[in-house]
Amino acid sequence: ISPFPKGGEYNDALIKKVDTVISLISQIRKVRNEKGIKQKEPLLLFADSASGAGALLELPGLESTLTDQAYLSGVDRLNGDGAPENALSIVIGQQQFFLQTNETLDVGAELQRLQEEIDYQKGFLNSVDRKLSNERFVNNAPDKVVDMERKKKSDAEAKIKHLQEAIDKLQ
Repeated sequence: ISPFPKGGEYNDALIKKVDTVISLISQIRKVRNEKGIKQKEPLLLFADSASGAGALLELPGLESTLTDQAYLSGVDRLNGDGAPENALSIVIGQQQFFLQTNETLDVGAELQRLQEEIDYQKGFLNSVDRKLSNERFVNNAPDKVVDMERKKKSDAEAKIKHLQEAIDKLQ
C-alpha cells in the first residue's frame, strides 16, 4: 500500500493567467460563432501590451495553447498603437485583445455589440455597487469577500473603459 499523495504549493498568479487564457479562447470561439467565421479559418490575435495582455502570453506554453485551441495563425503584441484594420475588440478582465478577421468589419453591428456589452457591464457594476454600499454587507462579510467585490468593481470599470475606447475608435 502506498501513502496517499500530499498536495504541494500552487501558484495563484499562474492559475489566474491560465483562467484568462481559457476565457479568451471561449470569447474567440463565441465571436467566430456570432460572425459566422469557420472554426478552422486561421485568424490573427493582437494583445495590447499597454493593458497587460502582452505579459500574459510570455509564460511558456500559453501562447501555443492559445493558438492551437482558438485556431489562430499567430499572436502579435501591440504597444497601445490602437486596433488594426478589421479587428474586433475582446476584453478579458483588464486586458484588451483584438481579433483580426479577413472580412470587412460591419461597423454598425460591431458598435451595437460593444454597446450591448457596455450595458451589461454597467448593470453588473450597479449590482456590485449596491453590495458595497450596503454597510451590513461590508461590516459582516469576510474581508476576502469584500476585497473580491472591490476587484469585480475595478475590473468592470476597466472593461467599460476599454469598450468605450473601442467604440470611440470605430466612430
